[in-house]
Amino acid sequence: MSSQSASSPRLHALDSLRAVMMLLGVVLHGAAPYVATPFAMCPLRDTTTHPAFDVVLILIHSFRMPVFFVMAGFFAAMLCLERGEAVFISNRKQRILKPLLWFGALLFVPTTTGAWWGAHKVGFIPQDLSYLPLAIFMLIKSAWMHLWFLNHLLWLYAGAVLLRRRGVRPPDAWFRRALESPFRAVWLGWAAALLMLPMHTGAIDDSSALLPLPRVLLFYALFFGFGWMLYRSKDLLELVARRAWTHLALALALFPWNLRLMQEMAVAGEDADTTLWLATTTTSGLLAGLLTFAITGLFLRFLHAYSPSVRYMADASYWIYLVHMPLMVWLTALMATEPLAAGVKFLIGQVIAIPLLVLSYHFGVRSTRIGALLNGKRYPRSLPPREPAAAPSGAEALRAKAAQESAG
Repeated sequence: MSSQSASSPRLHALDSLRAVMMLLGVVLHGAAPYVATPFAMCPLRDTTTHPAFDVVLILIHSFRMPVFFVMAGFFAAMLCLERGEAVFISNRKQRILKPLLWFGALLFVPTTTGAWWGAHKVGFIPQDLSYLPLAIFMLIKSAWMHLWFLNHLLWLYAGAVLLRRRGVRPPDAWFRRALESPFRAVWLGWAAALLMLPMHTGAIDDSSALLPLPRVLLFYALFFGFGWMLYRSKDLLELVARRAWTHLALALALFPWNLRLMQEMAVAGEDADTTLWLATTTTSGLLAGLLTFAITGLFLRFLHAYSPSVRYMADASYWIYLVHMPLMVWLTALMATEPLAAGVKFLIGQVIAIPLLVLSYHFGVRSTRIGALLNGKRYPRSLPPREPAAAPSGAEALRAKAAQESAG
């Protein structure tokens, strides 16, 4: 999913961060069937559950896609501003639109048949309900399934291009002042909380229908726009890393309260009162802001060095995420009525799925036309070569690039 131009230094920390957010999707979707609380985002649950998976689900869900959209905005700005609008549009058609259409069509039936079978096994749907009504329902309500974020990205790319063509000036001075503020993570969190007010569960919504829900698109536009503006102020990226531990400590202190509120909201359903809803929404937004800064900052501080194996997994992550869902759904359905602990089922699913997905990338994708579509070029099956010199940190690489641009 790389979009860096040839003239840009490879930003190893941010590449790694983007890849980890993709790979966490496999963990998230593997954990979702085993949550003990009936969260709205987990309509289909296994017969065996455990509260530990509530923690896994809510924690990952609170930051994964916000961080991913920040990275998406950052690299979109890099490509558009360095290579030009025409190259940007062509690149996004190739790397985002085509995978969305092709994989969306290819994976729909395998995923929904597995969900239909699993739902029968756990008694979620009537035994006499055939596959066709479920498929029609899914086509209407969730046509893009787990690929919904690609659809949202296309809308955000279109919005960015439209704003540029209309000559809208980005608020660079205002953004730089906000980023220099010691309360930068809180400002982002409060903005996220305000945009979450139309989301009635107190959690971050997604929208996998053919057309995205405006409230969801607007929420992720905040993080995409933050990433775009972050690239425009890339000389200040080191500020993101400066208080990473503080932001993480604040997030971890807030998380137990948010988790409890989320559980209470899920149990109360439509009977939840306004105070509970506002508290849940506020803590969810603040948690998203704090963890976005904390995790991005920690990657910039500690994972900036080039590693062939990390680079390989960064290349593989797009494929792994695209195709993991039918495999995870079928593995979950196979184990649905087995008398095993929820943790055992989860581990079995991860231990089977992840190696299979990596092997499929290595032997069937990396050096093929599919690999060229997803990664921009065909790579040999071996690990990427070691760089002859130590790679600069993410902040140093960005400062060097900023100096190069100003000199040119």
